[in-house]
Amino acid sequence: MLALEFEIPMERFNQVMDAIVWNDASIEWVYYNEKRGSAVFRLSVPRECLEWFLLRLAMAAGPLEVTITETEHQKTYIHEAFLIHLNTVSGGYPVVVLLEYYRGVFYPTDITIVTLPNPPQELIDSVMNLTIGRVRLSTASHVGRSVSNNTLIMRLKTGVAERTYTEHLLTVG
Repeated sequence: MLALEFEIPMERFNQVMDAIVWNDASIEWVYYNEKRGSAVFRLSVPRECLEWFLLRLAMAAGPLEVTITETEHQKTYIHEAFLIHLNTVSGGYPVVVLLEYYRGVFYPTDITIVTLPNPPQELIDSVMNLTIGRVRLSTASHVGRSVSNNTLIMRLKTGVAERTYTEHLLTVG
């Protein structure tokens, strides 16, 4: 199980609760912050449902940053996901950019892009030209693409696993 944490404005509380209840996530806790007018959630989601659940959350919550904690073989990894909405000529699409940090905390080793199936090429091009912090998606290697459960999943590798973080930064800027 993975732990997901995120904060939303109270205006989106009901939509997010619906997404949680209808999509097999378990609530660990919810904290209401009256001063900020927001709610902070901590959920548990099975690893095999992560991408699918994040897309459903993006559809319900809108733009959002999610922190993901994964514990494996007595080691803890902290990943992050950016849930965004991109507009194209043919309409708007929810998009998830999942950054997974297995070989360091400063630059991801794996990137997963999740959206609805059969997106227009314009959407794919827009996503691949995104820069999130120091991460330029266009410099990552495309390693796979699949469609399941009405979800398109594209997997990318950054090359950090083959060299040190410093060497990687020197090559990508």
